[in-house]
Amino acid sequence: MECAYFKKRYAFLFLGYILIAAMSKKRLLLTTCPLYLFFYMGDAFLTSYYSLYFMERGMEPGQVSILLGVIPFALFLGCFLLSPIAKNPKRALILFQLCALFEAGLSFAYSYCDNFVSLLLVTIAVAFFDSAPFSFIEGYVAPLAKKANVSFSTIRLFGTIGYIISLLLGYFVLSALPIRDCFYFASLLFLLAFGVSFLIPSHRKLQNSRDNPAGNEEEKKPLFNKNFVMFLLFNLFFFGAFNAMLYVLPIRLTGLGLTEAEYSLARSIGICGELVMLLLTPLFVNKLKGRKLPIIISALFIFLASSFGIFIFNAYGLGYSALVMSSVGKAFFFAFESYLLMELVGERNLAKALVVISASSHLTSTLLNLASNSIYENWTYSGYFGLIAGLEAIGIVFLLLIKRNGENLSSPSSSLA
Repeated sequence: MECAYFKKRYAFLFLGYILIAAMSKKRLLLTTCPLYLFFYMGDAFLTSYYSLYFMERGMEPGQVSILLGVIPFALFLGCFLLSPIAKNPKRALILFQLCALFEAGLSFAYSYCDNFVSLLLVTIAVAFFDSAPFSFIEGYVAPLAKKANVSFSTIRLFGTIGYIISLLLGYFVLSALPIRDCFYFASLLFLLAFGVSFLIPSHRKLQNSRDNPAGNEEEKKPLFNKNFVMFLLFNLFFFGAFNAMLYVLPIRLTGLGLTEAEYSLARSIGICGELVMLLLTPLFVNKLKGRKLPIIISALFIFLASSFGIFIFNAYGLGYSALVMSSVGKAFFFAFESYLLMELVGERNLAKALVVISASSHLTSTLLNLASNSIYENWTYSGYFGLIAGLEAIGIVFLLLIKRNGENLSSPSSSLA
């Protein structure tokens, strides 16, 4: 009788654990998916039309170059100043909430800028608070998804859906309204993301039953080990150059005859490719044990996209091919970057690692954007895209130098003093 009693008791405890785990998993998806949807929709309305908005406000090419140059510098500055605060996932979430709130207010203020000085000041402020919220929320959600046995790409998928929705809406909005009206939508969406962020479950409430002392040892991995430095240098050259190219691409496309609405449509179609790949990536997670391989695939797709600017001179051919190829490449990167970084630096250092990586790429983008006007005027646009592709190739070399999965990435011998 006593044995039967204990069996029944433990059976109820087990069923209760399964129910709590299922509810926690459901709550995680019900909160993080809308958050990614709203925040990425807001970001798409805010940042997709920088170059076009500056030209609509009557800025000269030199002024546009300065405005585009200060964006990555402010992004770098924001990452540099905010990264020391993101010491753990809880702080990362608080920083995300502050960034979302400030972006909501600044997006609204952006629509009232009507001269170079006001555009410059608000652009710096917007970029500063737009520097790291993606890294902060990913640093909080990715380990949470791992504990709940949820594929992070499933959550990140809603960010891509948000971009597609905003860009498709942008096609119709820009056909009838000025670009400045997009900032009202951005402000509202940032406020929605800010509100939803308070509903995300905490890490304490979502503990995976398979957590063990070995996992705790993983948390002790040093941030600046040799493999992380190689990944940092990869981002410095590769994504620094790629992000700078994304600022110049709409200028090139409009110069070739693409309208603002057509550019918005082309971007949305490109991101549809990203959506398809994110839907497929959960099929690859278990098969691709070495997390570096999908990052290499991502880099090759983006490298090809940048190279198209060297020899394609048709607006539609360049726009659709470059945007689709780069979006597919980014899908692989978004789905697997956090997994690779957790292997390199551990879960606790993830948010800080993501912000440091963002800062490195923004630094390169700053220098390239400040020089972009001179580069494509003296070297032509083919020369500019050739330079971008060359810097990306250097970044790929550093990526290939990262040790294979399974080697001791955090051994004392691999740490930097």
